[in-house]
Amino acid sequence: MTIPPARRSVSLPHHCFIRTCTPGTVCLSILDGDKGWRPSITVKQILLGIQDLLDTPNAADPANGEAYELFTKSKAAYDVKIRQIAAANVMS
Repeated sequence: MTIPPARRSVSLPHHCFIRTCTPGTVCLSILDGDKGWRPSITVKQILLGIQDLLDTPNAADPANGEAYELFTKSKAAYDVKIRQIAAANVMS
């Protein structure tokens, strides 16, 4: 049986779908062996899935409670927080 690839986020730990209990773990159904993973999924599909997740999070299935709460209460404040975290983690 083929297992899904390991995936981690380096610079956006505050995202609604990046777990805090397992820091940096990206919660994407197509990468979950119990949900949508298939060995035929391409790298392009994985990257597009992550891009879509970051652009339009599924509010019905959050992984990071603190980020989800900010996202649902104030999208503008959430966007500011994400930009601050991203700026602080830019690799030189």
